[in-house]
Amino acid sequence: YDVGGTISIVNQVLVEDYLDSLMSPMFRNEMPQELLSALAITARTNAYYHSQNSKTPYWDVDAAVVGYKGTLSTIPGSPINQAIQHTQFMVLNQN
Repeated sequence: YDVGGTISIVNQVLVEDYLDSLMSPMFRNEMPQELLSALAITARTNAYYHSQNSKTPYWDVDAAVVGYKGTLSTIPGSPINQAIQHTQFMVLNQN
């Protein structure tokens, strides 16, 4: 996209892959599974919030700001990966 006179690359990523890339460098696999699950739900809620309240028409989050590296970081079956998969589609809401 031409954004402000410069070329910007916009990457469309599945939310579960996005969470994996974000959470892996931030949290240790040795944390209790329930804590990792709660963190996954919170991170997913935040991701959906940003996608619904984007500040630009081109992208929902800035990779440099949120720490997104663009690659999966965990080993399949790792505690972080399990927490993300076991809480798939779960988000917080306010009623």
